[in-house]
Amino acid sequence: MNKKEIKSNRSKHVIVIAFACVIGVLLSSCTLKTTETNESRTGGAEAAATRTPRIRDTETPNTDENNETDTNNETHDEADDETDDETSVDYYKRLIALEPYNPNGYIDLALAYVEQNSVDEAIDTLRDGTIKLPDDASFLNEAIKIFDNIININPKSADVYIGLAEVYAALADEEASLLSLERGIDNLPENAKLTEYYYKSIMPVYDIQQTLYQELRGDDGKLIAYSEYNQPVFQGDSIRIQKMNELFKQDTVGVTIDNVFGDLLEPYNDREHIYNDVQNGAFGENSMQWQESYRTERYISFICYQTWYSFGAHGGFEMYGRTFDLRTGEILKLSDILSISPDNQVDTLYNEYIAYQSGIDEYGEYLAELAQGYENGQWSDMSSQYWIDSVKEQCGENAVFCLADDGVNIFFHQYTFYYAVGASSLVIPYDRYDLLKDIFTA
Repeated sequence: MNKKEIKSNRSKHVIVIAFACVIGVLLSSCTLKTTETNESRTGGAEAAATRTPRIRDTETPNTDENNETDTNNETHDEADDETDDETSVDYYKRLIALEPYNPNGYIDLALAYVEQNSVDEAIDTLRDGTIKLPDDASFLNEAIKIFDNIININPKSADVYIGLAEVYAALADEEASLLSLERGIDNLPENAKLTEYYYKSIMPVYDIQQTLYQELRGDDGKLIAYSEYNQPVFQGDSIRIQKMNELFKQDTVGVTIDNVFGDLLEPYNDREHIYNDVQNGAFGENSMQWQESYRTERYISFICYQTWYSFGAHGGFEMYGRTFDLRTGEILKLSDILSISPDNQVDTLYNEYIAYQSGIDEYGEYLAELAQGYENGQWSDMSSQYWIDSVKEQCGENAVFCLADDGVNIFFHQYTFYYAVGASSLVIPYDRYDLLKDIFTA
């Protein structure tokens, strides 16, 4: 075959190939149109569901262009995520507005905020939910999990500990509530908001109630004697509150008519002197009145005034005190307040008492001289020894005291010396850094 024939055949082949391509394009176009027509007839959604998704070309001839494309795709994905978060927040906000008592709204909105790292908004959402749903245990337990997660994310937020404490309080778990706040104080020791909230939380609510009143009357109806007891009654049923209430409740056993006026329970007209006193308007009396004397952020103190008369030569008067650690409900001993060694407590307080009394009146000065003389061997009578021993006994482990505005008040009963002297006390001011622990000093 010569060159001319070869050239002619090539031309024919090109024409045939070109014609075939045109026919292929036309056939593809017809098929596509037929498919689109069928989709429109049968419903686009059903047909679209059966389409094969397009597969992105895996060839990457241009690396720079490919990186740029990936970056654009990542940016687009992030934008989609942000849009989804914002949509979720708006949605759950609307849900709460429409259904404020639906716990799911608060939980899901808080979680959406956590995903955005908007922990303050998440905390506020859960606290709002706690106010709306204080009796929904399921919501409250879910809220605890989210609060714990937030603490892991941001342990320096005071509000997260307060919010967690509020949830536990709603569950009536005071111990866990206070522990949550203490956990926060450990992480944020200088945070005034958290510390103030903590001390407000441990300060109990109470009122003074008359928990005992008993009378003894004669056959003629005349009052022979009565006994009453008025104490603080704390609200709540936590362990610490129960401890404080129980301690006061135990006192009522000792102040019943039976225990105070046991010998008067017999027919009083068989005892002539009592009968005459009653007919003249006298009657036996025992009255105990507790009242608050002082409080700090951590402690609360009470003083009790007791008066009595049992048809003797005279009546009587005493003072008692109790100081509680509000965190635990435990009653404090004097050694819990003093900074001096327990081994030196008696002698130190004895000397303080003598010095304090000598600055009050002439009798105090006499007492100081008497004590000094006895210790120097100038006095050896039994009454002097009794007085000094009595003072020292009341300076020991069972010392009776309360906190008051002027300092720590230690009480000595009216028979420490003799009745005419009456009850006395020793006051240790709060600026006595040499005697008091730092937490009790001004």
